[in-house]
Amino acid sequence: MSKKRVVLVTTAFPYGTGENFIEPELEALPNDIDLIIVPSQPGNGVLSRTLPEGVKVNTACAVSSNRMVRLKYTLKALFSKSFFVECKKHFPKSLSALKMSLGYLGRAIEISDNLEYCYKQDIEAGAITFYSYWLLEGAHAIGRLKAKYGDSITAVSRAHRVDVYDGESVYGTVPGREYALAHLDKVYVCSKEGSSYLAEKYAKFRDKLVCGYLGTQDFSYSEYGNNGEYFVIVSCARLVELKRVHLLVQALAMITDAKIHWIHMGDGPERNHVEKAVEELPANVTATLMGNTQHADVMNFYQENRVNLFVNTSTTEGLPVSIMEAISFGIPVIATDVGGTSEVVTEETGVLIPADFDVKELAEQIRRYISMNEHEYDDARHRARMFWEENFSASKNYAEFYCEITER
Repeated sequence: MSKKRVVLVTTAFPYGTGENFIEPELEALPNDIDLIIVPSQPGNGVLSRTLPEGVKVNTACAVSSNRMVRLKYTLKALFSKSFFVECKKHFPKSLSALKMSLGYLGRAIEISDNLEYCYKQDIEAGAITFYSYWLLEGAHAIGRLKAKYGDSITAVSRAHRVDVYDGESVYGTVPGREYALAHLDKVYVCSKEGSSYLAEKYAKFRDKLVCGYLGTQDFSYSEYGNNGEYFVIVSCARLVELKRVHLLVQALAMITDAKIHWIHMGDGPERNHVEKAVEELPANVTATLMGNTQHADVMNFYQENRVNLFVNTSTTEGLPVSIMEAISFGIPVIATDVGGTSEVVTEETGVLIPADFDVKELAEQIRRYISMNEHEYDDARHRARMFWEENFSASKNYAEFYCEITER
């Protein structure tokens, strides 16, 4: 059986350390897919990830650092229709935004030209799908190919958070977005909330916008109960103001009638603030700040240790993968109702608290889980796991995704 060729445009993956959520997608890649990853900005070119057998990488389509090449594509962008639209948006009030837009569009046009050169034979044979992981330069690039070649290719993109919400990226509103939406076949937004946001802002492209959940790997369902010496709580986030981890410490300080061990994975500029708060915890509450923790180590920890509860106190989220991973192990969750969190944290998986929650409320919800009997707690774990299997299983979600984008 011949394989279906898909060209995945990333920012740097598999180079560098970002875009980690592509890894579970590759692990769940269907056998009938011939995947070629095209990093548009691979940096120093040092491969930092191990790829599954058969997955190829093509750096020939990357943006060039050569000054003459950059000048060529800056000039192409300068005379493009998309730049004219950006001029109407930004001139004369924000020349810096206009300059960034020019660079953005130049990179997108270069990526598009490079893709066309590398895959011209596949395009002419009508046997290729171009897929951008972000609704950014890569999506604009493959939108240009779609505009030129029409039904000879399929052109799709994912959209996450920084490439969805105005103000989340350095561009404010992503340049050339309307052009990309006009020409892409579909955009798979990683949350219903994000899909609704784009549909409201770009109503005429509503039919192209669909919710396409990411997924996490199945590392097995933890059978641990609620009867250990300590009630174990885990949080996993950068230690920055937006994550408000210190409020979790304050809530734990209010619980004096149960033995609790809190473990935090993640580091950042707020570490000293959190450490000082930890010093004030009562004797019944112990804490371990693990610092920066590799994804594989987080998964190993969940597999090898009893975790009773996952807590997220963030002020902002897209669709939090850290919560998806927790519920895959059957770990109930308490989280703030921000972004797309309500799509992961439901009555089946845990409890949502208001974005502007009172610390006492968080403490009460933690107490509720501590006080559950064995039957109640086992049921909570089972329901969390079942919800993950139905909605966020990598093997299920990615099989459906690749089947849909390669259907011709």
